[in-house]
Amino acid sequence: MDNFKLEQDIMSCWNITNDLDHLYGYLLEELGDDRSANIVLGLMELYNIKFDSCFKTFQQFVREYYVMKKQLDPVSVEQKKDRDLYRENMFNNMSARFNRVEVIDKHGRQYIGTPLNKVEMSIQDDGKTLKIFVDY
Repeated sequence: MDNFKLEQDIMSCWNITNDLDHLYGYLLEELGDDRSANIVLGLMELYNIKFDSCFKTFQQFVREYYVMKKQLDPVSVEQKKDRDLYRENMFNNMSARFNRVEVIDKHGRQYIGTPLNKVEMSIQDDGKTLKIFVDY
């Protein structure tokens, strides 16, 4: 199973809330249709609640999966250092192709940076912190 693809699929579906937000603005501002706008606003909130629940389930699954994997696959300190260095190099090699960064929490998108000149990622604190450095 590809956790990254599953996460991307969830996030892609979640974009319907942005579409509903645009529709809400159009109905309210352009057409002055308060009733329809309020129905769309209700749908947008409903989908935010559903996707938030879905994403929490996904996050819990990923946490449990990696805890179980760690218990079944213990590694030495040297292997861990090699793995962390590999991950950091992998992030840095991948970051050259990104031109957009989004930070999403339980309330939705909190930060969107685009277009970006440069994105660098670093894993720190024994693999517990991911830092993302962006250059506009």
